Amino acid sequence: MPTADIDLYKDNLNTGSDADLFAAIEIFIRPSSPPPDRTQEGYLLDFKANWSDSALRTVAAFANTFGGLLFVGVSEQQGRADQIVGILSPRQELKTSIASSIASNISPTPPYEIRDILFPDGSGRHVCMVRVRKGTTLYLITKKGEQPVYVRNEDESRPADAASLQALLATRFAAGQAAQAAFAQPGLGVQNLFVTVKQQGTAPTQRVRSETFLQIQLFPTEPIDVRLDLTAEQKLLTAVRAIYPELAENVDDRDRKIGASLSEFRLRDWYQITYLEEWRDYEIRWGINSGGALHFVTQARCSIKQPNSQIEGWSLSDVMTNLDCTIEVAHQFWDYLGYPGEARIVSQLHVESLPLLERAAGGQAAYCSAFYEKDGVRKRARPLLAGALVRPPKPGTRSFAAADITYATRWGSHAEPVAILTNQLLRDLGYAATLSDLERAF
Repeated sequence: MPTADIDLYKDNLNTGSDADLFAAIEIFIRPSSPPPDRTQEGYLLDFKANWSDSALRTVAAFANTFGGLLFVGVSEQQGRADQIVGILSPRQELKTSIASSIASNISPTPPYEIRDILFPDGSGRHVCMVRVRKGTTLYLITKKGEQPVYVRNEDESRPADAASLQALLATRFAAGQAAQAAFAQPGLGVQNLFVTVKQQGTAPTQRVRSETFLQIQLFPTEPIDVRLDLTAEQKLLTAVRAIYPELAENVDDRDRKIGASLSEFRLRDWYQITYLEEWRDYEIRWGINSGGALHFVTQARCSIKQPNSQIEGWSLSDVMTNLDCTIEVAHQFWDYLGYPGEARIVSQLHVESLPLLERAAGGQAAYCSAFYEKDGVRKRARPLLAGALVRPPKPGTRSFAAADITYATRWGSHAEPVAILTNQLLRDLGYAATLSDLERAF
C-alpha cells in the first residue's frame, strides 16, 4: 500500500514496514509545516513525548469515550504535533512496557493494539502508536493516587465528574439498544421515508409509492439531543447539495429543462428534503430527527434512454455512490453537532424484478452508473467489471445490510464500510463478489 494511502486510524498496524509507517506518521502530523498547519489533538487523537501517567489517563479516557489514537514519542505544543522525538529503547521494549503499564493499571484491560516503529535513521529510537477502541464497560485506573474514571473532552483527558459518570453509565446501558430501538420504532417523520413514481394513465401530479428503492439509515450509538432549527436544517441542505454528484447542478441549471427541484417538509421532531426530477421520474428524500439520526431513501429503478429503446434496471454503482455520500452527509452533520462517536448503519434494497444494469464500453462489460452519470465535486463509484461479480441462477428481489461505523471509518474514504454493506446487499440478492474489488470502486 502506498504510504500516502495508509490510514493510521483503521488500517492493520501489523502490516507495512517501519519505514512506510514512519513516513505515514510524518504525512499525518506534518512536523515540517508551520505550527498552525500541524495536526491538532482532539477527541480521538493525542500526542505524548514519552509514556507517563498522563498517557495512561489518555488510554482510559479513550476507552471510556469514543476510542482514539495515541502517539508515544511525538511532542506537542499548544495541542498540536511538534516533532517526532522518539524514545531510545531496544526493539519492542517500549511496546512491552506500555502494554504492561496498561494491564497493571487499568481494569478491566481496554481493547487496544500497539505498533512499535523504529526510526529509519539508525538512531535506535522508537515511536509507538497505541490505538484504543471504545469499550462496552467502564475502565478504571487502579494506580494509587489517581482518579478512577477518565473521559475525553475535546483534546483533554479529564476525571469524570458526577454528571459525566452518570452519562457514562447511561450510555453503556443504552449502547446496545439505541440503534435497534430507533430502527424498530420509527417516529412520525420516518413514516414519510419512501419515494414515489408517476401513476400510469393518470395526471402527472398523481404519484404512488414505489416498490423499488434503496433506504439507508444511520443511528448514533450515543444519545444525541438535537434542537432542530433553521441552522441545523441549512447545514443538512448545504451538505446534500455539495456531496451528491449532479444534484445541485440539476436544480440550478434551468436551461436543461429536466424539472429538478428541492423541497422541504417539517414536523416538530423531523426535517425532510425531497429531490424530484420530472424528466427521469426520479425521487430522493433525506430526513433528520431530534435524536440525530439521518435517513435517506431513493428510487432504485433507473431508465437509460437509447436511440431506439429505453433500458430499465438498477445500478450497482449508484447504490455504492449513495452509501458513500450518505455516510459523508451523516459525518458532516454529526461534526456540526460535535458528535465524534460511533453509529449503526442499516440499509434495505428492493429491486423486485429489475435486472442489474450492465453496459459495454470498449468491448468490456461493466456494472455502471445510471443516475449519477457524470463526475461531480464528489466522485461517483467506478464501474465494477462484469467478470468480478458472480450472478445467481435466479436473483433475489430484496436485501438488507447493517454495519457499525466509528469516527475513523466515517472520516475520509468510506471504501471499507461501503464495500461491507454492498457485499451484504449483493449476497442477499444471490450475487457474490470480493471485498477488495468493491473497495477499489472508490
